[in-house]
Parts: sequence; C-alpha cells; structure tokens
Amino acid sequence: MLQIVNHEKIITNAFPMDVMRQMSAGINLAYSCADQLVDGNEILNWTVGREFLGYFRNIAVEFQLKRLIETTNCGLSYRLAPNRAHNYQHVEILSQDCVMTISQVHSKYAYPREAKYRNALASNNQIIFNEFQENDDDVINHYLILTHGTMRNELWQEPDFIGIGYPTAECNGWNAFLDLTTCDNDGLIIEDSSLKDAEAALKIELETAIATIKNA
Repeated sequence: MLQIVNHEKIITNAFPMDVMRQMSAGINLAYSCADQLVDGNEILNWTVGREFLGYFRNIAVEFQLKRLIETTNCGLSYRLAPNRAHNYQHVEILSQDCVMTISQVHSKYAYPREAKYRNALASNNQIIFNEFQENDDDVINHYLILTHGTMRNELWQEPDFIGIGYPTAECNGWNAFLDLTTCDNDGLIIEDSSLKDAEAALKIELETAIATIKNA
C-alpha cells in the first residue's frame, strides 16, 4: 500500500531535539573558534585574508561535529568521504538510516551549489518518485543536508541560520527543511572544562589548513 512520505518525521527521527541542540551549540562554538583564529593571525586578519573566513568556519563546523560524535553519546557516527574527483574530503554524519553532509550557504533556505557527490547521494539513496513509497524499507539511506551560514562575511558573527533539509531526488530543492537556529544550548553535552581542549584541537586543525594555503 502506498503511503505519503513524511520527510520531516524522517529528519526528527534521525536527529531528535536533544541531538539538534548539541549540533547547534557545536556549530556556534565552531564559528567562535574559527573567528578567534583568524582574528589573532596577521596573515589572515586583513582584507584578502578575511575572504577565507567562510572556508575556515566550514572546516571548524565539520571538525566540531566530528568531535561531538567522538566524545559524547549522541548516537551518531561519521565517515570521511571524498568528492567525485577524489581531491577533497568531507564529513558525512550517519544516523539510523540517514546520511547527512554539511554545507555552508548564504541564506536560510538556500540549496548548496551543485556537487557531483551530493547529486549521487540524492539519486542513490532516495527513490525517484519520493513523494510515495510502498513501506519504510523502500529507502535504505535517506540523504539529508545540514546547512549553516551568516548574512555577512565579517568576524565575530554567530550563525544567522542552521538547518537540516531533506533534498529532492533531483537535488534542486527541499522536500522538508527544519530550522535549528532557534535551538537553545541546553543540550550541549561538552562540559565547560573541556571547551579549551576543543578550541585547542580545532586551532591545530585550522592552522594546518592555513599552512596549506600559504604553501599553495
């Protein structure tokens, strides 16, 4: 028997509210750490250098969510996956029957720029006519995208928007989109005493990225 797919329910089943709170708090921490690194580095803290701010924020977000999974009992796992050209790796977050990638965008409901690996995930993990399905087993892995960003590329800007979307099979829009921006930080599991460790680890990760840019 055909039934209407509840895309929003798929998202909330994979990422309950307490997990969304943890992720939202982790992304806010990532922005702060990335901005602190750029603000304190004379190579980066000038007109041209600050153009890379978004790049470092996205690295920080992927790192912080990876660390959240490694250090808490949030029920998620992750893997590092290459793009189709195998010249870049990204974090994919795994939850139940969902796989989720992370993208920085310029407005709340914006869809990420086209990427072959995103197109492949959307087409491989979702049935083409994804408004209906025979039963829940028809889709082995639902593909989700976590988006984040700010309206201005300036230092010390908290994320203006964080959301999780269920893309269409054609990878050109959303079947459902949940706004995480309003999530409070009560669900953050990381203890205050461990924030310095998180910032130190993130600083090493970002300094490696800076060295790569300088040597390019």
